[in-house]
Amino acid sequence: MGLNEKFDSSEAGVGTKPSARVLMESSLTIAAFLALNATLNMTNRWVLGVYGFKFPIFLTMAHLAFGFIALAPVMALPQFANRHESTLRSHWKGIACVGAFKVANIVANNASLVLISLSLNQIIRSGIPIVTAFVGIMIEKTVPTGFEVLSLVILTVGVVLSIWEGSISGSTMGMSIAVASTFCGAAMLSFSGKVLKEDIDVIRLTFYTAPVSVIILVPFFLAKELQPLLAYWSHLENGMVVAYLLLGGLNAVLYNMTHYRVIQITSSTATPVIGMIKVVGVVVLSAFLLGESSIFTVRMVVGCTLAVLGFTMYSYASIEARRRKNPTVYMRQPDASDAAVRGSKAGTNHDEMSSPLLRQQTGPADV
Repeated sequence: MGLNEKFDSSEAGVGTKPSARVLMESSLTIAAFLALNATLNMTNRWVLGVYGFKFPIFLTMAHLAFGFIALAPVMALPQFANRHESTLRSHWKGIACVGAFKVANIVANNASLVLISLSLNQIIRSGIPIVTAFVGIMIEKTVPTGFEVLSLVILTVGVVLSIWEGSISGSTMGMSIAVASTFCGAAMLSFSGKVLKEDIDVIRLTFYTAPVSVIILVPFFLAKELQPLLAYWSHLENGMVVAYLLLGGLNAVLYNMTHYRVIQITSSTATPVIGMIKVVGVVVLSAFLLGESSIFTVRMVVGCTLAVLGFTMYSYASIEARRRKNPTVYMRQPDASDAAVRGSKAGTNHDEMSSPLLRQQTGPADV
């Protein structure tokens, strides 16, 4: 995964390691990203399944609108308000692409689930790290190394083996839509990574992309869900649906911001890598914590092993890439033994080194 590429020697001091604060922030952000993803899925499942709220387009629009309204007071503060015009003028294309591809990813993914099984959908979408890496060549101008590509292939094969149910069946149209969803998701990640490398933060990106996505969804909502939704509300007796919609909206805005932040501190390719290893983790935990170890086949064991291996290889490749880009940040720190050696050498020539000027010159050179 690596560390934030923006973390440089000016933050840590020349010749120092990345601070514990930066490592802690990165770890907590990734943990929050995974946790919010899980809770968002649960709240959506609860609303769409338990309460029979069969309006996924409206649900997505409500979440995006909630985030836009919730962030509006923050965006009205002078430090943000004074920059809206310049930001939108400079980055409107990237912001529009993020919002558009985000909606296309969601709509295409939901449409594919109507025609193919969830298992086949997940198998197709498990290739999103590889697709993102190659889409990034065109959008972000970042070229993956051969080792990174190999690690992503191993990870993807491992995930497929972990979730494959033994047979593949589904319509050609459904599989094509799932592939299109994968490319749209990859494009959204890559455009997000490109915009976040410039002078825009995760709060503004979340705020600006919300209306773009809502506007694109409006025609689909009017054609598919408006009349059924009005009929649903006219017979609604349980107000808990509204509470879950609001809770889901809060969850969604926090998830979107942490999602962008993870892209920012790792990369557009590393973010789906984290998501894939989460899928494998869920498989393993389900097998051992929920008493489903009997279905944990040899194929699944091999798949999980390959996934972990690919994840480890990609993490190593990312760290090495950042080490080469900014070697001073990863320079080994002098420890007590180094100080003792220097002290012993200094003691043997105490008279020679008695001059403060000479002692100053023996220290590390200023950079």
